[in-house]
Amino acid sequence: YFAGYDFSALTTESIERIEIIRGPFSALYGSDAIGGVIQIFTRAASGATTGRGTLEAGSAGQRQGSAFVSAAVGPAAVSASFRDARVDGDRPNEDWREKNGSVRLETRFADDVRVAVEGSILDGDTGNPGAVGAFDPTARSLFREERIALPVSFSPAEGHRMNVLLGAVDSKPSFRDPFNGYSDDTDATTYQGRVSDSWTTGAHALTVFGSWDRWSVDDRSNFGTNL
Repeated sequence: YFAGYDFSALTTESIERIEIIRGPFSALYGSDAIGGVIQIFTRAASGATTGRGTLEAGSAGQRQGSAFVSAAVGPAAVSASFRDARVDGDRPNEDWREKNGSVRLETRFADDVRVAVEGSILDGDTGNPGAVGAFDPTARSLFREERIALPVSFSPAEGHRMNVLLGAVDSKPSFRDPFNGYSDDTDATTYQGRVSDSWTTGAHALTVFGSWDRWSVDDRSNFGTNL
């Protein structure tokens, strides 16, 4: 709900590609796109059954496992991913863990009509041991993000391609420090609606689009309401 995004929690199991556009593009992507746009495309299910998995391990108790699977039956297809990552750290209360999963269900009613439902959940926490000499044994930062999206693509007429997207994201970061008697909870919800129609004729293309966003933020600590 501020001009930023925590990319440290972003995972790539279900990502097809990432496009970066540099410069001011607020006319196309909204008033916040003053310095550039990072657009992330999720991986669509393929026709054949495919899958892959990874396992990693390292120092400081680092371990990670991930999996991605995709399958299709007739006009319906499904893809899903899961990741579990953990690090113990070098000091007490310095551990970090994160789990995330996503699923995409897609169907094609005709060659030019595609409807999908995407959902993902991210959950994790990390310790905050404090500075050396001022150890805090209980301070923990927790984060959770839930996302659901409904992308639809179809051709309403010859030469036209229409894309519709409805989505919602609920972000719930929080902080707990019983040792110092402090806690903080945030509930930030974003609703999004996008529609665009691209008309191509000969060497020319015209795109008409509209977008709608609604943000709701509630941030409270045990001392009262912050935002």
